[in-house]
Amino acid sequence: MIKYKPSSTANQIEASVLICYGEFDKETQGPQSAELIKSLPKAEVKSYPVTHFEFYEHGIRERIISDQIDFLQRNFSVNPATQ
Repeated sequence: MIKYKPSSTANQIEASVLICYGEFDKETQGPQSAELIKSLPKAEVKSYPVTHFEFYEHGIRERIISDQIDFLQRNFSVNPATQ
């Protein structure tokens, strides 16, 4: 089995990165997630009081999408006047 450890190269990412996670997520939480977050030089972290699959439920999904759009606009917005 191949060992996959994203944190070993994450420090090379120069762009801003948004990490969204569920506080009660049992599928993707653990020491590896914390290690990954620490290794990203420009990480912004958003946590939500949900499990892994509750991300897709009405209400929370809209909140997460809103946070993602806000992040993208603040970090990667394009000014149409300059194109």
